[in-house]
Amino acid sequence: MPARSSAAKRHAQSERNHERNKSYKSMLKTRTKTFLEAIASGKTDDARAQYRGLTGLLDKGVSKGIVHASTASRKKSRMSRALGRA
Repeated sequence: MPARSSAAKRHAQSERNHERNKSYKSMLKTRTKTFLEAIASGKTDDARAQYRGLTGLLDKGVSKGIVHASTASRKKSRMSRALGRA
């Protein structure tokens, strides 16, 4: 148990942020899987729509500090390349 009320508040904030980050990263992984499945099945129109949504989510994750900027950039680049090959 934290000794000071400010430490207790900070601990509670940390737990809330941890849960939010975990949920957001899980959502990103799920969306990435559905994007890759759409490419594998040859649904390029569906994959393009998912790509646009996924890049927006990655950018939002970067702005909130959930995903590192380089990680988001790398993922967007690889998805774009996969979309171009499809």
